[in-house]
Amino acid sequence: MYDVLVKSLVFGGRNFDKVTNAQVHDEGRILATAGQFKKAINTVQSLDNKVAKGASAAIGQVSKVAKASKYASTFEKVNKAANFAAKNVNPLLCVAAGYRVARAKDKKKAVVREAVGMTTMFAVEKQMNNYIKMAKTSGWVSKIANKNLRILAEAGLGLAFVAGSILSSTAGYKVADKAYSIYEARKANHTETTKTDDKYASEFYIPGQGKEIIA
Repeated sequence: MYDVLVKSLVFGGRNFDKVTNAQVHDEGRILATAGQFKKAINTVQSLDNKVAKGASAAIGQVSKVAKASKYASTFEKVNKAANFAAKNVNPLLCVAAGYRVARAKDKKKAVVREAVGMTTMFAVEKQMNNYIKMAKTSGWVSKIANKNLRILAEAGLGLAFVAGSILSSTAGYKVADKAYSIYEARKANHTETTKTDDKYASEFYIPGQGKEIIA
């Protein structure tokens, strides 16, 4: 669970920064950010230690106060939305990618970037999740006898997951950019060649005469 907590907090923080950063302005990540923070809260509530119990109690108290206030219905709606977001972070990240495509000036390039970048990230994340699950259930993490060391190991797996996710998505976006640049260069070269051929035809062929070459 500690790996989930670390992942949720770090990704939530990164996405929050991208939403609020004036240079990035990626508002499409708002729901995914809320989902990641909600997932972190849910994880804290499920942990079995004094810190987690204290945090869980504090969260529960805030919930009680909110539900008893005149904003109870609003709180309930926000809570339901956050719970939905927590269970659907990846689909919401896809929605955010669609938002970036919609805002992009060069939409064709944006589609290629997001498709390759997101696909690469999800593929790597799936493999990392499989490894983390194995490490915790039957692998090296499950064999650590000391509870505190096991917690640190799980947290380390969470950080490794974050690093792998960031590196894979970055690599995917760079590959997409490179591929699209090559495509654009070839397209421009083809257009230039076509123009040259058209010029050659207009100079050396008689219009309407079956294109016989001028002797």
